Amino acid sequence: TLVFLSALLCLPVAQPKALAQDIAHALAAPQTEALGFVSQFGGITNDAALAGTTLYVGVGPHLVIMDVTDPAAPVILGQTDKLYNDVTTVTISGSYAYVGVDYYGMLVFDISNPAAPLQVGSYLTDGGAYEIAVTSNTTYLANGYGLMILNSTNLNSITRTGLYTDTVDGAYSVVISGSVAYVGMGYAGLHTVNVTDPAHPARLGAYTTTSAFDVEVHDHYAYVAAES
Repeated sequence: TLVFLSALLCLPVAQPKALAQDIAHALAAPQTEALGFVSQFGGITNDAALAGTTLYVGVGPHLVIMDVTDPAAPVILGQTDKLYNDVTTVTISGSYAYVGVDYYGMLVFDISNPAAPLQVGSYLTDGGAYEIAVTSNTTYLANGYGLMILNSTNLNSITRTGLYTDTVDGAYSVVISGSVAYVGMGYAGLHTVNVTDPAHPARLGAYTTTSAFDVEVHDHYAYVAAES
């Protein structure tokens, strides 16, 4: 279910090293107006991506496109037909939506006409599709086998160029910054991978933690969602 909230907790980040302490203080303080319910839409929702005032939402086995200019009254602009499985992740790049469809793989839709999203490409894999990153003509797919590096120059014929794996776990999250991929490798921790040569991704380093299931990178910091 997609829920729209009116406010989020804002934290000062002028001193990034103090962020953890700021969060601890903020969570410990009484919150009287932290969040407010605005509206709700749909059923099972695993991921959503926002581009301007247009929201792309995986609702069960559908990609739904919504105008959220007024969050209290989201308007459905269009949606795909029923896909092969539930949508697990959504990434927008230009006029295309890259959609992970659980253990079916990845589908690519032309979304230039929101009322009628058109499938223009696919890459099938049974290893799941947990997160997708797109840069130029290369697509990075985090799945149960590892980080798949795909040549998506021709969306009608997407092919695998390289694969980064670990013996402990698969890949669950990926962020690309320049020639480095920051990969959440589940119980194998956070890995940094040189993807200058997509056919031969090379490990640069790793941070061992209990787990790394989601990763975000900002400035010189990586933020990792992990089990306690």
